Amino acid sequence: MTRRAEPDIVLQGEAGGCDAPLLRAALALSAVTGRGFRFDSLRADASPPGLDAALLACTRAAAEICRAGVEGAEPGSTALAFRPGAVRAGTYSFDTPGGTAALLHTVLLPLSFAPARSRVRLCGPTHAAGEPSFHDLAVGFLPAAERVGLGCELSLESAGPGAEPGVVHAHVFPAPRWSGLDAVQRGLLRELRAVVLSANAPAGAAMALERAVAERLRSRGLAGETEALPVPAARGRGLGLLLAALFERSTVTFFRAAGDAVPAAIAADAVDALQRFLGTRGAFDASLAAQVLLPAAVAASPWAVRGRIGAGAPSRSQFAVSEVAPELFALADAARRFLGVEVRIGGLPGREGLVAIRPQGG
Repeated sequence: MTRRAEPDIVLQGEAGGCDAPLLRAALALSAVTGRGFRFDSLRADASPPGLDAALLACTRAAAEICRAGVEGAEPGSTALAFRPGAVRAGTYSFDTPGGTAALLHTVLLPLSFAPARSRVRLCGPTHAAGEPSFHDLAVGFLPAAERVGLGCELSLESAGPGAEPGVVHAHVFPAPRWSGLDAVQRGLLRELRAVVLSANAPAGAAMALERAVAERLRSRGLAGETEALPVPAARGRGLGLLLAALFERSTVTFFRAAGDAVPAAIAADAVDALQRFLGTRGAFDASLAAQVLLPAAVAASPWAVRGRIGAGAPSRSQFAVSEVAPELFALADAARRFLGVEVRIGGLPGREGLVAIRPQGG
């Protein structure tokens, strides 16, 4: 598809903490579509306001892969202008003080439109509290992304527990065939796994957490396999717990960083989150839904046809979510404005819902 000169899209920051995911979405979709954007009042209500170091890292990474012209990319800036060039395949290395997952999501979609494979080295925290961990990406997100058409291989060179830097390698392949997601129902639960991730942690601590999660699962009537898995870490040490529920049409993960909490508390927190999810009709949880919305929106857009092998049309997607998070509305707005697709989110914030994505007028 030939890129046309179009006016910049204007985004406006709002209270509520959604400016960061909206900016990352805008960076990715701007690089895909060639549409520039301006973001005003960016994190104006945050403390401190404006761009932080993690968002700066995402901005600079997006700019590098497409040789973008950027204005306002400095700490504390509340106004940013981004005008992309063509996405280039290559070998890249990016550092971030934030989670490596956010950095990966910023560059993954654009690099899937590059003409050749790209190798990306991501340095930053890989298993931090409140962020999708490396194992969330590898076990939960990538299978869903592959169904849409993204091709990416991830490997963990070194874990970064907490705020410690780790290293993740991503091989991103061109995506010649896009398709929609149909996950209105998750299907039967085929397998439940509980994995204790140990990075330079004492063996006794890992065993205690493994026992605690096994006991918590049994007390809730859930049958699952438990194991302890050492992960390499050049710096720092830590424990984490990953619960992976493998359904017929989705795989949902729940990661908890142990920190200084006692094993029983970590096990209870993770298993209770899983049980709340099982009590809904969602195929994806809030985190996974946010990660797959943009790839699914690309599949419904004219840009999917540009890379498609053979004849075809943009693809519809629909998936049930266990909880409608505010972030979904910000991502849906970005998808509409950059891609011209129709995104409907049925359901109230904090409740179950359904996300439906289709081509404009389709």
